Amino acid sequence: MSKRATRASAYLGLRVRWALFLLFGLLVIIAGRGLLTVGWPAAAADSWALLATCVLVAQLAGLWFDLPRNFSGKKGKLLPGFGPGTWLSLLRMLALSLMAGFLWPPRPAGWLAWLPFWLYLFFNLADLADGYAARACGMITRLGEKLDLALDGRGVLAATLLAYHYGAVGWWFVVVGLARYLFVLAAWVQSRLGRTFELQVNPLRRPLAGAQMGIGVALLAPQLPNAVTFFVATFSMFPFVGNFVFDWLAAAGWLRFKKGAQPGGAWLALSDWGSVFARVALAAFLTWRVLGAQAGVYVVLDVILGLVLLFGLAGRTAAFALLVETGFRLQNEPVQARDFAILFVGLILLYLGTGTFSLRPLKEGGIFQHWGIRRRA
Repeated sequence: MSKRATRASAYLGLRVRWALFLLFGLLVIIAGRGLLTVGWPAAAADSWALLATCVLVAQLAGLWFDLPRNFSGKKGKLLPGFGPGTWLSLLRMLALSLMAGFLWPPRPAGWLAWLPFWLYLFFNLADLADGYAARACGMITRLGEKLDLALDGRGVLAATLLAYHYGAVGWWFVVVGLARYLFVLAAWVQSRLGRTFELQVNPLRRPLAGAQMGIGVALLAPQLPNAVTFFVATFSMFPFVGNFVFDWLAAAGWLRFKKGAQPGGAWLALSDWGSVFARVALAAFLTWRVLGAQAGVYVVLDVILGLVLLFGLAGRTAAFALLVETGFRLQNEPVQARDFAILFVGLILLYLGTGTFSLRPLKEGGIFQHWGIRRRA
């Protein structure tokens, strides 16, 4: 068989898989519409189904034109099927479409109100596994790489808009969802002006993006007090958006670095000591909260997480767990000054880690780095 015939056969196989996934996605939306009518007006369920369908079809239309990228390496042959990593990315695409369907109708009540939360949680957890699946099976493709990057941006935008739609954040937080697209626009303008634009290595990029994804999941949880969600959202957006500004300035050549110097290195060195002070402050605030609370599971969690953070054991993971625990606690308790202090310091440790003098016997993966060396099939 000639190379042209082989390529045509592979392309046909990809289009068949594309069509089957479209059919599967539509069936899931139809089933979801029936499920939502159990505790939601039929008109709202219809609006959800229509919007979810439009988002899914729009995403798959873009994927259709990218099917010729389903190869590995610079001149690899077109693969006739998707690897496991790409299938996971397609499931992320479907979860994103289902989540986006909630952007128009009012928030459902009862257990249905948790659906956007669980969909975005699955969306982010699958993002951790697709790279590992691609590497394990040796099917890292350009299609999967581009699809994963695009889904990351769409996911943050959809979660941001949904949090604003539900009144959990202020209008200014939408900048978080638009940050990547504004960055791409700025890069395009630079290229049109004939200026160089080269993205620099930035060790803060992945931890900040991972932390923002985790915060986005938390903001979609129902029943959290608006005072808490506004506080967390507003404070967390500054380092995330600021890092995009830093990346743009460095890529455009506005920031100069000595040869061999790592962008962000000075900030990392400074943040190490800042994290130490944050750990001590957090221990003090948690002690304040424990002494003023009745014995119970939350007190036990405060003590355990406080000790873990104080000694620097898996700092970012423990900080995220502390924020989640505080969120659940505040669903049934009035918010006090010490809670805002704990949230503030917890966010600092979520972004910076526990810094110097940390025991760190546990390797931190999760939302802070991808499982797998390279991306993506």
